[in-house]
Amino acid sequence: MLELDIPLLCMLDYIKSSRHNVGGEYGICYNTPEHCISSDYLGIIYFTSGGQMERLHFNIDYHKSTQVLSYFAAKAGGQINKMKALKLVYFADRYHLRKYGRMITNDNYLAMEHGPVPSTTKDIAEATDYLDETIKAYSQGFVEPIGTLEIKAINSLDESVLSESDLEALIFSWDNFGHLNQFELRDLTHLYPEWFKIKDDLASVSCLPMNLLDFLKDPVCDVDKCYELNDEAKSIRSEQIAELAYIESLWRQDARCPT
Repeated sequence: MLELDIPLLCMLDYIKSSRHNVGGEYGICYNTPEHCISSDYLGIIYFTSGGQMERLHFNIDYHKSTQVLSYFAAKAGGQINKMKALKLVYFADRYHLRKYGRMITNDNYLAMEHGPVPSTTKDIAEATDYLDETIKAYSQGFVEPIGTLEIKAINSLDESVLSESDLEALIFSWDNFGHLNQFELRDLTHLYPEWFKIKDDLASVSCLPMNLLDFLKDPVCDVDKCYELNDEAKSIRSEQIAELAYIESLWRQDARCPT
């Protein structure tokens, strides 16, 4: 029997936060046609009820995204190159998704010329006007951009926001990839299937959404997989992601119902 390393606290964290991002080319049904999910790409889930399709967007956990940036800036001595930080976030999210069935940041990942980009985390790093005022007010208490290429930690890390498994993934990312510069990290991310499969399409567009379930696929090259998974574990992870999407779609549907 496959033993899954999914701590109960990790699952409780998902249930309490209701902020976790799921997606991918996957469909699952629960007994009746009314209980079906399908997803075309990262961050968008389609929930069918009575034949009606509703498109649901899953929200980033901006507290964690902010603290993750603060963590990497602190590890780099208080200030870090923005591209390097975002690539380290990607490796941490990839590890955590493969091992525990969810990402840390719950961000929407985009494939861009320089590799995978957690979109709202990038906005936090740049303090852009695209940010919701609530997100901006929180994030500016911990990180700030220095010019256009660097970010700086301006407050101590709030570890209470991060779970033990989150910190484990951050340590993994820094220990395995923190010695590389931003360009070496960019080139490395280009070897992973979730970016590589759509690289040719980026010749005509600036960015494309990435499929979350592609994070479960292994790179062809001899690079770190960010946690080893056999085929059975990959299948279970896929089902786990879809099941969590189903639960969250019910919560969101219930929240819209009048009391």
